[in-house]
Amino acid sequence: MSIDSYNRGSQQYTGVINPDSDIRVGTRDLQADPGTYTWSNLSDNQDAPTNACTITVTEQGNTLNVQVITTTGTVVETFCSVPGNQLVCNDPWTPVNPQPPV
Repeated sequence: MSIDSYNRGSQQYTGVINPDSDIRVGTRDLQADPGTYTWSNLSDNQDAPTNACTITVTEQGNTLNVQVITTTGTVVETFCSVPGNQLVCNDPWTPVNPQPPV
């Protein structure tokens, strides 16, 4: 299992990998009280890894970058667009290039 969060202004983005290596990213409003999460299942995206073990989320402009490392050491990533405070996560997963040294 793994979790990572990123806050931008009043929005929070959280990436989670559950025990089944299911990959999800959620968003919620933090103002005035933290709201409920809206979750996107990234395990359904093309070429999603089935053995993800650690996740990280970062944001630049209106793009959320989600990266995971697998149990075999491969780093893969996908991108979500962030129109307003919503997430649109349907890009395929791709290996980063080059991969980190072994």
